[in-house]
Amino acid sequence: MDKYTWGIKDNWRDFLDKSRRKLDFKYFYGDMYFAYHIDNAEDAYIFEKTSDLDGWLENTFWEWELYDTSDIENSMEDFRVWKLVPESKVKDFTLLYKDAKRTSLVVGEETYYRTPVSICVEQTIIVSTSSY
Repeated sequence: MDKYTWGIKDNWRDFLDKSRRKLDFKYFYGDMYFAYHIDNAEDAYIFEKTSDLDGWLENTFWEWELYDTSDIENSMEDFRVWKLVPESKVKDFTLLYKDAKRTSLVVGEETYYRTPVSICVEQTIIVSTSSY
């Protein structure tokens, strides 16, 4: 995870620059994610792995005490996460990427799109016996 604190437009440009370098690397098999909170668009976060993004979202959920709400499933609705997707995937899976928007990022001959990533907060029920 990388954190940027220069405002949403500059952060987005830095994200595209970093993505261009990573995606141009022949053996890069990760994904590129851009995340921010709408109330603090000055700070943005860049992730190269889904597991890192999920871990950060979970930690943020607990640190910001977002569990203290009557609507836990929508407790993270103020976070925005975008994923970069190559145009070839957007064309192959039109229903999956119907909300994808074209970006200025071109690596090789592939143009990249940004697609919103939904954040799913689910309650967990644990059933156990007492250990007296």
